[in-house]
Amino acid sequence: MSLGAVYEIEDPTVVSFVEDITWYKNPLRIMPGSDEGSGCFIFRALKKGETTLTIWEEFRGEKSKALKSITIVVE
Repeated sequence: MSLGAVYEIEDPTVVSFVEDITWYKNPLRIMPGSDEGSGCFIFRALKKGETTLTIWEEFRGEKSKALKSITIVVE
């Protein structure tokens, strides 16, 4: 994943991953991964319920520290 982060959904029957979007400070560089950038994850609600979404920092393919953990309630 190009964001430098990975997600974990406690109950994937409540929300599901749709896509991630990354944009770079200098998008015309040949190797975009070497540029400063930002990104976002997009999720879709599937049914009523509650789940926890945790975003983890990723470095060289390994999950390191939790950046954010939130409870999602779909009504």
